[in-house]
Amino acid sequence: MKTTDGVFKCSYSYQSSVEKTKPISEFFEDVFVKYDPSNYAGMSVDKEENYRYDGIKVTKYTVNGTDSYGTVYKDFEIYVYKDYQIKMEGKASSAGVQHTMKMVCSIYMDD
Repeated sequence: MKTTDGVFKCSYSYQSSVEKTKPISEFFEDVFVKYDPSNYAGMSVDKEENYRYDGIKVTKYTVNGTDSYGTVYKDFEIYVYKDYQIKMEGKASSAGVQHTMKMVCSIYMDD
């Protein structure tokens, strides 16, 4: 702290930590998007139940085809845990541009 030209000035540093507890259902709603089969209507969707990802049971969907926006999916994989997309990986092309997408999350809990 100091006074300069009749003005009081103060500087400080501050560090904080917050820990919150919330139900797992609220965590999923905050972080993940729910799987909506209508997003892939008219496309080829292979469903594999009881697939294991990071040691937990998920449903794995493999999508091929063109969506209503003209995006073409090729072997695009979506891993769904309790209705939420926790991993997506694959290739999609739109307006002549090739996109490679990978979204991955690890979940550590009892199944």
